[in-house]
Amino acid sequence: MRPITKVVLGFVAIIGILQALLVATLAWPLNPLATWLVVTDQYLRWGLLGLSAVVLATFIVMLLVAILRQSTSTHLVVKSKQGNLSLSRQAVANVVAKSVASEHPVKNVSVDVKMLNRQQAAKVSVEAFSLNNTDLAEEGKRIEATATQRLMETLGIATKGVHVTLHPATATPRNANRVL
Repeated sequence: MRPITKVVLGFVAIIGILQALLVATLAWPLNPLATWLVVTDQYLRWGLLGLSAVVLATFIVMLLVAILRQSTSTHLVVKSKQGNLSLSRQAVANVVAKSVASEHPVKNVSVDVKMLNRQQAAKVSVEAFSLNNTDLAEEGKRIEATATQRLMETLGIATKGVHVTLHPATATPRNANRVL
């Protein structure tokens, strides 16, 4: 999640929490309003309090997500003695995809990368169709090792994790054309 998204989400969550608390204080402790609610309909009062509790819980969860979720970015800046290098998400994905396709018997390699600014690392997700129908688990481990090694050797980026999804050769890709 980008930092600006986290800030906006946190701001909306704080506004929502304040709104839920104001509605709860309006529905519960004020004597004239409380007597009106008790006289008219007690279910309305409890319904308002229940809805306020749901809204409050929703916005508390939003605030926790905004605070605790890791920040991601579309670019990662690698600092060295020679200067700074800005790597885009797409460039890192292309490096991993080309190395996996060239070193392993796979086709239709799809790579998704999440750049983690604070840790100067990347999370990589690789999806491919194996040309072999046997030892998919071992092939997945080799692909994971290739992705980790390529990122460290070529770009100098640490990998936080590599997730490999390998489909058998007999499976049809999602983007394959169907002929009737």
